[in-house]
Amino acid sequence: MVIRLLIYLLGNEHLQVISKADMNKKEHFVSEHIRKNPFSFAAILLAGFVNSCVSFLLPVSIGEFFTLYFHTGSSKGKLLSFLGLHLDTVQEFYLLFISLLILKTILSFLEGIGSYWQGELFVKDIREKLFAFQINWHPDLLSKNSYGKYLLRYSNDMKSIQNYFTRGIMDGIKNLFFIITGLFVLASIQLVLTAILFSILLISVAIIYFIAKYQKPSIRT
Repeated sequence: MVIRLLIYLLGNEHLQVISKADMNKKEHFVSEHIRKNPFSFAAILLAGFVNSCVSFLLPVSIGEFFTLYFHTGSSKGKLLSFLGLHLDTVQEFYLLFISLLILKTILSFLEGIGSYWQGELFVKDIREKLFAFQINWHPDLLSKNSYGKYLLRYSNDMKSIQNYFTRGIMDGIKNLFFIITGLFVLASIQLVLTAILFSILLISVAIIYFIAKYQKPSIRT
């Protein structure tokens, strides 16, 4: 709602600051923020991607423990060897497992605080623009429309916008990279299974897209 109100304000002929093509796209605010913070944005995505990979390796490495300690084979142990991680002793397993835990803790902290910081910066820019235009509203506009209620809703609306940027865009990009990486790894193991899984993903994405497109007019109303 705040972004829609801001787009309306930016469209005022007396307060024009960006092109009309950009006014109709909420992506303008996202791309503008990324242009201002390209390196920190990329660093947080990289930390999140590596964190996802480490989270995947932790349960996989447990399979190697069973192989070393109980001398029994496991699919997880084979997968770890396929990824290039070969362990010969239980001590090496513990060293790897503890290292992964420490790395995951550090990356989770960096990703969490970095995403929160990026989200706060994102809504900060929107809040500043919105307040600047609202202060300059003509008295006639204020008397005809009850826009004062928006002052009480900034907190909730800004939180939703922040979640849209951090959980929707940043997490979406990170998860997309992780899924693509997983598909490449799976393709090197079993190409037919990868093709089946990829087909299921495409069908799921298409279904979700059309459901979202069908719901959008009702949501806007």
